[in-house]
Amino acid sequence: MFTHAALTLTIINFMSRQEQPPDAANFVSREEYNRVLQENALMRSVIDRLPSELVVLDADLRFMIINKAAIKDDEMRTWMIGKTNSDFWQRRNPSSPLSSKRKEDCEEAIGRKGDYSVEETFHEGTASEKHYVRLHRPEFSGEDLKYILVYGQDITVLKKSEVRLLTQNAELEKVNHELDQFVYSASHNLRAPLLSITGLLGLIELSET
Repeated sequence: MFTHAALTLTIINFMSRQEQPPDAANFVSREEYNRVLQENALMRSVIDRLPSELVVLDADLRFMIINKAAIKDDEMRTWMIGKTNSDFWQRRNPSSPLSSKRKEDCEEAIGRKGDYSVEETFHEGTASEKHYVRLHRPEFSGEDLKYILVYGQDITVLKKSEVRLLTQNAELEKVNHELDQFVYSASHNLRAPLLSITGLLGLIELSET
């Protein structure tokens, strides 16, 4: 499901390099500096073209990178850099349980030191119901957390297919049960007439002899 995760990690690792201007202290040439800027701009362009949601948070759980699939509004996306999930939901919807839930999911992944996936449902029970699965992948340097990659995938179509399949299976089981009941009832109801016919045939055979 997360087919872009490996590519994304490669991009983030590349972009984590310092974009500091060249000076005598770090001996980075102007050409090298400009090359890194150009490559990072390319990487950011690739990230924005990913079809799935991508968010990267730093060790303090503040937004570092947000692609357009995650937040379509350019102004909001720019504002979010350096902010926390709590800051975001305070501005967007203070009463949303996701304000604390998103932070807890990140902390769970950090505690596991490995991938942690959750499913989220929006507008449940309405025509615009949406389902997402989110992968939280922390990246460590030794024991120190570097960042957390949060990768979101819309699975609404898959969920609807699952529901449709479950409904069809339930209907099929109901039909099978009704068929079993019919066969049982038919065999029971036909038993007496068949016995009568068998007895009548026996009498006919006796009369012929």
